[in-house]
Amino acid sequence: MTALSANDIGSFRDKVYRQLETLMEGSAPGGPYAVPVTVAFPVQASDRHGFAVVDVVNTITISKDQWVLSGRPLPQARKHTGDDFLFDMGNAYVGVSTPSTAVVRDIAGLVLVRP
Repeated sequence: MTALSANDIGSFRDKVYRQLETLMEGSAPGGPYAVPVTVAFPVQASDRHGFAVVDVVNTITISKDQWVLSGRPLPQARKHTGDDFLFDMGNAYVGVSTPSTAVVRDIAGLVLVRP
């Protein structure tokens, strides 16, 4: 992962949090990929308790105005829990955006292409 930016996002129960915007690049059976990843965590290691919420942000609706929120990405876990609840106990947050076209291997081993 390559860090693109880092910002302090505030204190939650006296724990200072930092948020990183990163880019994860690699290759998969469907070809190369580059996806944005948001990571938020307590700055002080002693404030972390080892639990992270992973939020897979589906981007298939981006640039499609017929969808709610005009096709913007929506990090469901972070939006629904809110930062105060999510970061109250020293949790970390990882928001991974999926490509709008993805190759997925199902439980039977079949390759599915999601347009």
